Amino acid sequence: MRTVPVPPLPRLILLAAMALLPGPRATSVAAEGRDGYRVLPPGVLTTIAADDSTEALTGRVDVPTLLQRGDVRDWKPEAGPADRTLRGQFGGPGGDLPPGKEVQREAWCLEFSFKPPRLIDVDVPAAGLKMERRRVWYLVYRVKNVGGWRLEIDEGDGSKREPKRVEMPVRFLPLFVLESRQAINESEGLAAYRGYADRAMPTAVAAIERRERTGQTLLDSAAMSATAIEPGEERWGVAVWENVHPDIGFFSIVVTGLSNRFLYRPPEAGADDGSVTLESLRLDFWKRGEASDPAAAEIAIGHAGLFERSTLGTSLLETVGRTSVSKAKPTQGLEAIGLAWDGILEPPLSPADAFDRRVPTSLQPLATVIERIAKAESPADRGRAIRDIFGDAGIETIEAVARSVMAPAPPDRAEARTRALAAIGVGADAFDGDTLAGLAKVIRGLDRVRPTADRDAAEAAVFGEDAGRFRLLLRWLSAARAAAVLESLGVDRAVLSTLGPRPAFEKVWKEIESLRDADGGGIDADGRSRLAAGLFGAEGPWLMAQAVAQHPGIEHEWFFRYEFQE
Repeated sequence: MRTVPVPPLPRLILLAAMALLPGPRATSVAAEGRDGYRVLPPGVLTTIAADDSTEALTGRVDVPTLLQRGDVRDWKPEAGPADRTLRGQFGGPGGDLPPGKEVQREAWCLEFSFKPPRLIDVDVPAAGLKMERRRVWYLVYRVKNVGGWRLEIDEGDGSKREPKRVEMPVRFLPLFVLESRQAINESEGLAAYRGYADRAMPTAVAAIERRERTGQTLLDSAAMSATAIEPGEERWGVAVWENVHPDIGFFSIVVTGLSNRFLYRPPEAGADDGSVTLESLRLDFWKRGEASDPAAAEIAIGHAGLFERSTLGTSLLETVGRTSVSKAKPTQGLEAIGLAWDGILEPPLSPADAFDRRVPTSLQPLATVIERIAKAESPADRGRAIRDIFGDAGIETIEAVARSVMAPAPPDRAEARTRALAAIGVGADAFDGDTLAGLAKVIRGLDRVRPTADRDAAEAAVFGEDAGRFRLLLRWLSAARAAAVLESLGVDRAVLSTLGPRPAFEKVWKEIESLRDADGGGIDADGRSRLAAGLFGAEGPWLMAQAVAQHPGIEHEWFFRYEFQE
């Protein structure tokens, strides 16, 4: 689970004093017309209203570890009483520190309204005092300070507590990150993380202002944070991103700074500092298709889980198409070598690792299958198992990959291959016995190579021009495993192939959910996660959990930045 590092101590103390506020509700409203403003038609702006829930106004914070730090313990104020320091409020300068102390918090949250993102081509400064035409993505938004809340406690009876609305200036320190986990090419697998932080681009903001005609000055993130927003005040802003991959079709925009809710985690064993994360808002979007002018492509608001459902549905359709064209019979082929689909699952990864490009795909399932095929009684049994699992081209592809490792090669290629094999612990005698068994040893050795860049280099050195064929085997095995899972669920693959991505996912999810038994006779959450791993690989459980966590129609989610739910 990824968290941001703890900031310097003064900022940490400031964060510890901030108020908590749960997420707001989303509604679509029209912008109010007023003198000098452009009147936006109903539905143009989507407003996420501030939630006045009071459940986050108090809480217990464990801070003994933080207060044991020397720079906190020994610090003496020069312009204030000692009992107002953080240590003074949590047990006194010399007394024992309690394991937890109730903290009263002032909570605030900005009302956030936005228009769907758009694309525009603008001239921006480039090297050599020149202007360069670039395509940027942008989001026009409006924030409003609707105040905050404080809990008043009766001094005589602590059980009597009443929330009070308070007005306070709020400094909005915005961070907009446009994120996508959509894999653009085959080598990226099912999902690949991309993130783009908004940029200060004055020439782009000026062009956007002329195009949008809101009647207001649009502030970039730097200008927005320059002064506090007074109670009742509204401000219009724009977030701008450049160099966004043009093929991204599903993406999220994560906004940090709208709320002062935070999460503090104590330091882990052996660490000096804990971590603090701020609450963020996630908005999901999708492109409805490219227009004749790509910059004019329409972007629509999606619902939470839309990206994950579309991604997983697309993977299911690819599985069905692959096994149909290749004439593979995965369940039959795996049974012939004594395996089932759950015997070739990829080792579990944390969600952070599953989307980290530096963490390569596990090769263990492929090594296991090759080892089992090598143990088949006859060449005919081997060939039949390979065809059933990998399809018609399986035998040819495996033979080509094996030859690339063991066949004679030009001196420079042979030398590089020998060094690469030695680096993964495979000697020249690996192929003295069985060719497939030797290939399995090579695959096991490559599986230990980290990170992805080093793995790619090692594969290129070992397999040469056939490294691409080796990666094909990985994809074909993943498709075979997924097809076997579908068969175990009783899903008709012919029917599934006629559906679109999201209906395909919903059909399979319905079958998985039908196995849930309220009386305890069905599969539990771990069982559903194993099905997801069988269908979609290492990132499957997290993607599926996200796909079904929100009901369609809810277009936002509040969460703590850099933290994944497992």
